[in-house]
Amino acid sequence: VWTMRQCVTVGVVVWALCALICVVAGQHRHAHRHIEGWKMGQKINMECKTPTGEWGQGPVCQETGEAMFFVYGTDSMQYCGWHVSNSDLYDYVSSLVKQEANWNCRIAMVPQQDQPHNYYLPFSIPVWGTVEKEHMHLDNHLNFVFHAQQGIILGVAAYVVRDQVQVVKKGAVITFHGPTKWFNGHSFLPFSPTQPLAGALEDVAAFWLSVLTSSAITALVGLLFFTALYRFYLRKRLVQKFLKQD
Repeated sequence: VWTMRQCVTVGVVVWALCALICVVAGQHRHAHRHIEGWKMGQKINMECKTPTGEWGQGPVCQETGEAMFFVYGTDSMQYCGWHVSNSDLYDYVSSLVKQEANWNCRIAMVPQQDQPHNYYLPFSIPVWGTVEKEHMHLDNHLNFVFHAQQGIILGVAAYVVRDQVQVVKKGAVITFHGPTKWFNGHSFLPFSPTQPLAGALEDVAAFWLSVLTSSAITALVGLLFFTALYRFYLRKRLVQKFLKQD
């Protein structure tokens, strides 16, 4: 038969272990959700499907020799001369105009992480115009919009706006141009780098809810243990003690 001191010691140990497990689990959950996001002004590259179906860089701009890119959180005007250098590329652009193919692209939500999975936001670059026998008429105005908060890109889209029409033949340079606009979160409010992420507040609330829930479970375990200790051990000894006194 255990003594009272042994029972209390076991109860305290069980309660302490429950509390420790709950705290560690809560901290692990909170740490696991930390993501290193984009920094203000950081260069963002996009990837696009090539005519053969592999992922590659976006359109290479003749002015710089670099692929088209964006700058996190920075509104800007995009200028990119895309050289239609050969017949295969011309035929690909023609298929885009006739909507026989789709120019699929993607942007990483956060900088590439050393993780099993990297998450991308898909979008398409539309090419609008008409195809003639030996040339095309293209609208070369492209707008890009981004939704982001706290270093995480939440959405991206590209769309054409009716503007000047450019005649494109084999060997021509398509002069894509248009604004890039960043919005805050899921809204169309101007971008603010300090605006809390909508999901971040929910994560904090969920974290503290898990801590409170864990604390309540720990307290319940302790209460049940000491209730059982009193009912099956202490009460009997107290009754015997008072009977002896009487």
